[in-house]
Amino acid sequence: MKRRTTMRRPGIPIPMGIRAFLGRVFLPIWILISGSSVWAQHPGHTMHPLMDNQKMVLRVQLPSTQSPKKIEFPVTIDASNLEQNPNLQVDLPTPYAPLKVVHFLAQAQMKQEVTADETGGGRPATELSIEGPTQSFHRWLVAGDPERDRLSSYIGTWRFMSVDSQADADVLRKQFETEFTRPPEIVVSASGAAAGAPRRFVVQEGATYTLDAMNGKISVRKFYTDYALDREIVRAVNQSARRHNPAVLVEIEQNGVKETRTLFAKFPGFAASRAESLPIDVQLDCPVEPAGDVPDFALLRIKGIGLQVLTRTESGSVARSLDENEFLSISGSPYRFRITRNVPSAKLVESYSRDEHGKPALEIEFAGKGGAPSREWLEFGHTRNFATASGDVIVSFEARDESSPTGGHP
Repeated sequence: MKRRTTMRRPGIPIPMGIRAFLGRVFLPIWILISGSSVWAQHPGHTMHPLMDNQKMVLRVQLPSTQSPKKIEFPVTIDASNLEQNPNLQVDLPTPYAPLKVVHFLAQAQMKQEVTADETGGGRPATELSIEGPTQSFHRWLVAGDPERDRLSSYIGTWRFMSVDSQADADVLRKQFETEFTRPPEIVVSASGAAAGAPRRFVVQEGATYTLDAMNGKISVRKFYTDYALDREIVRAVNQSARRHNPAVLVEIEQNGVKETRTLFAKFPGFAASRAESLPIDVQLDCPVEPAGDVPDFALLRIKGIGLQVLTRTESGSVARSLDENEFLSISGSPYRFRITRNVPSAKLVESYSRDEHGKPALEIEFAGKGGAPSREWLEFGHTRNFATASGDVIVSFEARDESSPTGGHP
């Protein structure tokens, strides 16, 4: 049987909006993991022990550079030791300051604390509670935070957004109902501060679009609804007709220079080629279907009105109001969920502590936007976007098969 490597996780944050909210699924970057199930951010699932040919690694992407760089560092930590302070330094290219791994927990669980932000500078937050026969689980979702506005698990997906009016909610509902059938688009803009307004083109194989303001053109070579890389033949293949991992192969030409890129809807910042040099930014706008046939929920906080929930299953989509602490069943599972708390303007603080049922986690120190040291936690199998003094740094903490080459396609 041919072995395929696919991406199973969310993309680099993109500007928030109704279409962006619906189209972006899971969390950031390019992660090389095989498997048919999505376990991200669900309680009670511990890490499988590393195989003999696997190593823990940090993968770093620097998307703010003209030619985005991808870097991989081995994490030489004894995973059998429950808690360590390794002070491992990860050097990055100039002008980025080094990252430091300052704390390691071999078994960790995330703790969230939310307080009301009286200054008005916070974001709407809601506490989602999932309860069932063997476990219960609470997770805060924060509207407008690309890394904390959703929860994905093998029993369902939840997305949370705050809107100002019922009219905005109606627009969101319409797009929710049609997001997997609308034509995918490529979004093209010039790189740099004077990028100007992006242009949008429908993804149609064989089509060529002129980029007048950029003195170039872009051609659509191939569209994949469910991209995978067949490692036996080293060729991209389409696994299914469902939009589980949408990707498009495009050719860009500017001033006589041609460049081929593979774009992934889940991972807008992923650069499939290290040789990209043309100052043109291209992204694929194509909503991503959750893996399997799990129900998909969109939670809407409508200012001055209350909560609504949009639910999509195989039988269709429905919308209804939702009261605080009102239970809703999760079809296809013995679990149910409710919203236990709402905070209109919230500040979220996350930390990790030792837990025998948890997964490995690292605390990373970096130079924040103002240059002062800042620390964030990164859980094994997850990816985070750190805003540093020199620009965004996208970091994932993963396992790598030593028999596989570094890097690759989602």
